[in-house]
Amino acid sequence: MFNFPDAPTIGQVVNMPDGTCRAWDGVKWKVAAIGSGSGSGGSSNVTRFITNQNQIGYPGGVTTEQDLQTVALTAGLLATNGQALRIVAAGTFASQSTVRTIRLYFGATQIALYQSGTGGPFNWQIDAIVWRLGATSQYAKGIAFSGTNNVSGTNQQSLTSPAETLANAITIKTTGQSVLAQAATVVSNILMVEFLP
Repeated sequence: MFNFPDAPTIGQVVNMPDGTCRAWDGVKWKVAAIGSGSGSGGSSNVTRFITNQNQIGYPGGVTTEQDLQTVALTAGLLATNGQALRIVAAGTFASQSTVRTIRLYFGATQIALYQSGTGGPFNWQIDAIVWRLGATSQYAKGIAFSGTNNVSGTNQQSLTSPAETLANAITIKTTGQSVLAQAATVVSNILMVEFLP
């Protein structure tokens, strides 16, 4: 018999014995599948298991890297080699005469980074995929980019090898940093994670 957590938080995900994921929406556990399809390789399901839409801006009074949005990857979700996560983060850079930085982390590993140029405001987006290679090894590819009017910024691509223990819960987060100690110079508007079985 499967037991759901006693005091779930909104967006918390559980893996069901039948292989589906369910997310707590504040009232009930809903199946988190958002689509399925088939092709020459057979059928596949993509499951969006968590989205953080709580807009979080860089705090004022500091110039160090600060956590913005976070989500928790369910312990054991990536249980089979070859399974993957697709991560999308997006937000804005306020108008400023100095560089601002956005980063995406999978556990302790930075998997994407973008540094804006001067000026603004600019939109930014990060797209990343993390593949399971083993119980404690992953491969990640990330690309971070900004709007076409951000001509002094540079699009960044990265290939990394995180080494998170996938049997544990893992934090996925965006962080921001600004040379000037002004609030909301970097804002993370959305952080979405999809499971690719």
